[in-house]
Amino acid sequence: MYHLSVGFNKELPSHIVRGLLCVRINSILKNNSGVREEVVKNMIVLLNKNIIPWVPERGSISASGDLVPSVYLTTLLSGDINAKAYVPNKKETVSAIEALNIAGIKPTIFRPKEVLAIVNGSGASSSMAADAISNSIVLVHLT
Repeated sequence: MYHLSVGFNKELPSHIVRGLLCVRINSILKNNSGVREEVVKNMIVLLNKNIIPWVPERGSISASGDLVPSVYLTTLLSGDINAKAYVPNKKETVSAIEALNIAGIKPTIFRPKEVLAIVNGSGASSSMAADAISNSIVLVHLT
């Protein structure tokens, strides 16, 4: 997973990253992915506790899946020393370990193919598309 952590630039807006997390959870819950239930539950805990992985704006968006943005979910879940997250009531990012402690979950030790199942999808693109549609609806109502 570390070879995919090559994003750069500023971070994606938190509502886009929350959408990415929702899309990946929804996809994995269809039981075709091979991801353990405990991993999905940890993703849901992050979402419910508003702990948002820091995900860079630039990376492989929609080029054979959103590998780069999605991998930052796995680095956070694993407690990687380079991963960081936004947590409620703090303006700056915190380390992955601190974010996981706040969430009350232990770092995930991924089994074979779980990282691939989490990163191989279009969560970031789907989230950005939903945001664009939402903004378009607002603009239509304003005209």
